[in-house]
Amino acid sequence: MRVLIVQPWFTAIGHPAQSVLNTARALGVRPDVGYLISDPGKGEFAATASELQSYGSVERFHSRGDSLCAGTLFSLPAVLRIARQQTDLHHVFFLDAHLVALAAGWPRIARSAGRVRLVSSVYLGGPEHITSHVLARAIVSRFLSSSGRRLFLRTAELQQAWRDAFPNLPRERIETVPSLELADDGNIPSPVRDNEEIRFGVVGQVRPGKGLEWLVPLFAQNSRLGTRFQNLTLVFKI
Repeated sequence: MRVLIVQPWFTAIGHPAQSVLNTARALGVRPDVGYLISDPGKGEFAATASELQSYGSVERFHSRGDSLCAGTLFSLPAVLRIARQQTDLHHVFFLDAHLVALAAGWPRIARSAGRVRLVSSVYLGGPEHITSHVLARAIVSRFLSSSGRRLFLRTAELQQAWRDAFPNLPRERIETVPSLELADDGNIPSPVRDNEEIRFGVVGQVRPGKGLEWLVPLFAQNSRLGTRFQNLTLVFKI
């Protein structure tokens, strides 16, 4: 194994489990790629974990809850254990991570992590939360300043915001990686219009952080605003 993909948030409600499975499907069966996930036990994500095993070796660790910070920290001893067993392991890639926890915890195990030379993480947000705290900013800056560290953002706008917030870092330390959950613009078919009414649709899971927890009831209870399909798909009249 040369690459270990880590999802410390596998058991959290929402995208994490599906995201790592989508990544595995895109990569295909790869003996040089392994996965480390928070243990779903026999819960609702057990089937996803089982399917993940068809693409590569899967190791698990106990995250003791769905906190991303705790999951990131609890994943590190498991990463170290795997690095000691897999002497060819070169790259540890976090699909989700609490960046401050990773930046603070990784230096403590780095010397014992064998041949691991690359440590990277996808981060979904902007730099404001981290830069507003002096200690957090210093920890993240020191981590990304080290050779072989990469931070991946989902959009060019986020990439630029992070580069502006940390101007002293080499530009290649902050990059973008496309999401497998976003469709390629070129593959989106033109809508079929059978009337002149303009419609706007939203499809998504109703969970905190996406704004749908208040938007869905609003449209479900007021038919004048739009037409609702099932529970998660809305077509709005504008």
